[in-house]
Amino acid sequence: WSLAVWHVGKFLKDHVGALEKYCENHTLHITSDPVPECWHICHEPNCPMDHGDVPHAHFSTEGDPLEANMHVVVSYLIKPMTNERVQPLVSSGKVARGTLGMWAYLTEGRIRRAKTFVSHCWNEKFKDFVDTLYWLDPEDDVWICSFVLPQNINIGEVLGKKPSNSPFAQALRQSQQVLLAVDEKIEPPKRSWCCFELYLAHQQNKTIFIEQPMQGRNSSQILSLKEHVYEELKNVKLEECSASRQEDKKKIMKEIGSHVAEVESIVADAAKVSYQRAKRLLTASTASDSLPGDGGKMVTETSCARSCGEQLV
Repeated sequence: WSLAVWHVGKFLKDHVGALEKYCENHTLHITSDPVPECWHICHEPNCPMDHGDVPHAHFSTEGDPLEANMHVVVSYLIKPMTNERVQPLVSSGKVARGTLGMWAYLTEGRIRRAKTFVSHCWNEKFKDFVDTLYWLDPEDDVWICSFVLPQNINIGEVLGKKPSNSPFAQALRQSQQVLLAVDEKIEPPKRSWCCFELYLAHQQNKTIFIEQPMQGRNSSQILSLKEHVYEELKNVKLEECSASRQEDKKKIMKEIGSHVAEVESIVADAAKVSYQRAKRLLTASTASDSLPGDGGKMVTETSCARSCGEQLV
């Protein structure tokens, strides 16, 4: 099960206005008792907005700024759009109920094998995440957990007891390559699942990309970010990585076993290769002016992103 890059791009285009307006009118409050839970705090006592599947309330105290990241996309859009009350998909007659993911709603049930497995952190801004996908061709089929896995069921049960048998691992096994999407916060390499996915990709001789959003950046800024990513990733400590569910981290660490140093080396090497490729391309483009955005011009077209991405592979 997969969807094309352009499906995700269209999803953003269709909902970006609503997402931004929602985030402007809410803040984030995380409770700690009895268990951590995210609440969206309305700016208005009688907030007229649809809150999707998110717990919400009006408090006198202010919360943290709410960003339109994957957490918000899933709770505000994907869960309500794929719950048991949705209407049948018009042309196919299929229903994107809780047993199916968002992919079925966007592709009208089209089933194709993913070319690229996408590894990322849900805390990244959704717009940046989509921009990063355009290092690929718009027609490329991608596997994105939040769009493919059903979000209205117990994900813990879907993941199972052994990470290497999880839907993540099965999808990665059948994909041709892996794209690790990062931004300036460089969170994915500090997440247990992302490191484990890179480990599996290396074991299966998959091509690994580490890419970032390009919009509004010239080639020098892109190279600088890649260098920053490399500096961060070469110091990754698997024991210090985190997971949304502590039991997931325990399962991953158990399965990795004595290969911790190997996983840390794989993560560092992938970042080094990405940085060195970009550096060579930048050096070569100084004379030929072939790199999109070179000479201080801003990279604004997704076609430029694809062109640059193909040269970096």
